[in-house]
Amino acid sequence: MSRIKRKLFVLCVAIILGGVAIILEQLLYFRVFQKQAADLGSVEFQSTMTDSSVGGIVMHLLRSCSDYATMNQSDGNVGAKTIIPHAKDLQDHVNLCRSFRHQYKFFSVRSSVLSWVKTHEEQRHLLHGKDTNNKWFAIILNEDYAYRHIFKSGGTSVVKQTAAHSHVSQSDIGNRRLLATVRDPLEHFLSGWAECGSRNFKVMMNLTASDAYDDRVQAWLQYLTTDASEQIRKGGQAMKHCRIHSFPQANFLLQSDGEFNTNIDIVGDLGEIPALLEAVGFHYNASISKGRDASKDEIKSRHFPPNKSLLSARTITDICRYVALDYYLFDFDPPATCREELMANIADMNITVPYYNTMK
Repeated sequence: MSRIKRKLFVLCVAIILGGVAIILEQLLYFRVFQKQAADLGSVEFQSTMTDSSVGGIVMHLLRSCSDYATMNQSDGNVGAKTIIPHAKDLQDHVNLCRSFRHQYKFFSVRSSVLSWVKTHEEQRHLLHGKDTNNKWFAIILNEDYAYRHIFKSGGTSVVKQTAAHSHVSQSDIGNRRLLATVRDPLEHFLSGWAECGSRNFKVMMNLTASDAYDDRVQAWLQYLTTDASEQIRKGGQAMKHCRIHSFPQANFLLQSDGEFNTNIDIVGDLGEIPALLEAVGFHYNASISKGRDASKDEIKSRHFPPNKSLLSARTITDICRYVALDYYLFDFDPPATCREELMANIADMNITVPYYNTMK
């Protein structure tokens, strides 16, 4: 082999090895982000790591959050008078992207959504109401903040973090602002169904004679939508108190007068609880175990597994209508079976926020 050929061969090998090194470096960077997602339970990290270009993963992740507010500034309903609490802090925090999106959407559209619901008689069922005077209203975090406990949306994890602190009623939070976390509406509904199944096994199993998963979830939904006297007749007081676990999460943010609680300051994502607690001045202890593991509850895992894939299109649509307020107010993509219906309602609200256009 001549000297020129040898030099060309060495150069080619060097180029190939250099390319391999770059690819390995990018893959390692990708794995680091995956580990962060697993540790934090962050939906945003996991859902954005599907970009076809490995080198574009980080930029894709950051664009989804950093461009979000800019993208929405052209909307006529989100003008200079709209105040988004802590928007800059949430937007700039790499581990709070999902929370920023919920926060931006909730504070941008809440007045329009609530007004539309109240002026349409056929939609007023969405305002299920919530007893704000109950002793499980919130968990004190510090002198400035309390955590609004939306059942099945992270409350147990926060309770474990606070150790000595316990639940308090609304009258006991004083002037503290409220932090709340939300999760996928359909998953939240099924988690509530499983919780009540575990607490009231016999009653829940007798809501229908069918053993089919879809029929049993339908029976639960029908129970929730019957009047209070019928609910007591079917399940007694215990079931009446348990049903709120499947209520739309937005209802926990409402007061008894049907208006949103004025102390609500941050609406974040369940998967980002660690960073959210730190953001409000409460130290998150990563060594403390998280909330309950439903897979370790034999009744839940055997008889009430929260599995969306086992639901029929009809049942998904019916649940979607029941929890529609969560889709209107928080940044969750609705199931395909009900997307068109929700989009029609949103159009009727005269809300033109660009991110609603992703619901298609």
